[in-house]
Amino acid sequence: MSVIFTKDATVKTVRDPLFPYRAEVDLRQAQGMTAGGTQIIQGLGSTVNQFTLRFRHLTDTMRDDLASFFETTVVGASTTFTYTDPEANDFTVRWMDKTFNFVQDLEGSWSGTITLQT
Repeated sequence: MSVIFTKDATVKTVRDPLFPYRAEVDLRQAQGMTAGGTQIIQGLGSTVNQFTLRFRHLTDTMRDDLASFFETTVVGASTTFTYTDPEANDFTVRWMDKTFNFVQDLEGSWSGTITLQT
């Protein structure tokens, strides 16, 4: 299986991220306690999903495709796109990393992390 990033006619397919595959759900709640000990919970808005994808040993071509998608297709966090996870679930997300930070760990081999958020 793989993960897919789609924006209009641009589709980038990348092999599965490394385990552990991290998908967090933030219900966006403020929590507090009154002087009498009663807990107060206040919802602050819609739920936020965050996905942390770690990749290792991507080829030069895979790395260049992702860099191009980040820099020119979605322009960092400027635009939303569709992320298809390894279980084929679709999410409308933004690429939340401020920089495209992949490191070359071997000749022709790149590793890095991508953070996506709904």
